[in-house]
Amino acid sequence: MRSQHFYIIAIPLVQLPNNSDALLERVQKYFEAQSVSVENGLLAVWLSSCHENLDGIEANGAPQVAVIIKQAVATGWDCPRAHILVKLREGMDETFEIQTIGRIRRMPEARHYGSDLLDSCYLYTFDSKFTQGAKAALGKNALSAKTIFLKNEHKKFSLVKEQRTQVLDTQDDALALKAIGEYLKSKYALDGDCAKNKPRLETAGFVFNQKIERSTFSGSAAVISDVTADNLNTVTFRETMNTHTHGREFHNRVGRIGLEIGLEYASAVTILGKLFANEHKFLYRHKLLELTIKEWYAFVINNFDTLRHVFRLAMAEGANQNQNTLGLETVSEKPFFFPQSTLFTYDAAAKIQSECKKNVYSGYLSSAEVRSTPEKLFERFCENSAAVDWWYKNGDKGDEYFSIVYVDNSGRQKLFYPDYIMSVRGEPWIVETKGGFDRTGASEDIDIFSPKKCEVLQNYLARHKLHGGFVRQDKASMELLICTGTYSDDVTSDAWRVLGEVL
Repeated sequence: MRSQHFYIIAIPLVQLPNNSDALLERVQKYFEAQSVSVENGLLAVWLSSCHENLDGIEANGAPQVAVIIKQAVATGWDCPRAHILVKLREGMDETFEIQTIGRIRRMPEARHYGSDLLDSCYLYTFDSKFTQGAKAALGKNALSAKTIFLKNEHKKFSLVKEQRTQVLDTQDDALALKAIGEYLKSKYALDGDCAKNKPRLETAGFVFNQKIERSTFSGSAAVISDVTADNLNTVTFRETMNTHTHGREFHNRVGRIGLEIGLEYASAVTILGKLFANEHKFLYRHKLLELTIKEWYAFVINNFDTLRHVFRLAMAEGANQNQNTLGLETVSEKPFFFPQSTLFTYDAAAKIQSECKKNVYSGYLSSAEVRSTPEKLFERFCENSAAVDWWYKNGDKGDEYFSIVYVDNSGRQKLFYPDYIMSVRGEPWIVETKGGFDRTGASEDIDIFSPKKCEVLQNYLARHKLHGGFVRQDKASMELLICTGTYSDDVTSDAWRVLGEVL
């Protein structure tokens, strides 16, 4: 059967004020000039006195490319293709304003595409009250934005970026099975003796019970924030396991466990079966447990959260032989230039709005958001360091940004977007910032792939004769530290040096 392909057309919603027949006519004439009209089926109208071309508009492949609306669209209507809101009305209550914004924040396929242009929604309005209401509703997510432009002296700078090859952007299920099995053996001291493995896993917190364990809270609370294990009693109860009754929950859990590393359901259930189930169809010489079907179902449901983490951590920890085999046949190399312009988001309420003179863009402000604390500290360092000539903040997704390819332990290609590109006394540097070390020296880096990313960055730098590394803050000394070799979570190791001294 041949697959069908169609384009998802993102549509604008044009919202009119009440009693605005003249404005309605002007808007319709504008669209007609773009060959979009009610007559040709491309323009939809939802007004109290007029409903045109609304049938099937919710479908991703529907032909309508624009909708003219009033307040009626706020309730009982959903069109995930809605991408842009042009608001030409005033005087709405706050609840409706929030609902209207929600109409353009949905994604048509419930996923992001790795492009800011596609992953963002857009609001155009002259209504200051509406804007203030939107910012109040969105809270910290309501940032101001403007387009900033690349300075002339940086337009010719280039690097070689790496991108995944579409054909080979898959994982090897056998590698995934091996990686997960090896991780479990290493983490919990398991071996080929299934009888001995069970008490070892029980000691580590795994639940072995043919009944499904549920937990809830008992007690009273005045506000929802008080509903916690600290304020209430935790009550555990058990349900008798039934493969029919609990089958849907089991399949859901398996699917979500596999989703942690991008595995299809069939692959995830096979891996869980080969490692833990005593079933003929799951024959495997390196089994860790031999559970009956009921025991296996209960094991997966009861240990759902732990197994999710196991799958994910198994893709990141330990040596990765696949990384050394990456070559031109699996990686696409392309020239990278700084984008000529970018949509810059910032916190307009910040007390300091000074321009970062060393940034490659004109108008880049110190109030840039969204930025992590390590990123803010690093940007401040760049501005104040005499060694730094200029610096660029890289994006974290999208074809227009600088990326390097690495692979996880299942062979799946992933893209790494280092945070910063900079010039230090005329030499290009590439830097990634991570969570720091607290005052006791404990790591605050939550990225389990940091060691792999650091390795692939160092390999890239060596191939292209560049400089760079990973930067983290040591909160005990309040210094920024840089690692230019093998990644370490030990702040006292020689891997970490004071950034200012290195530069």
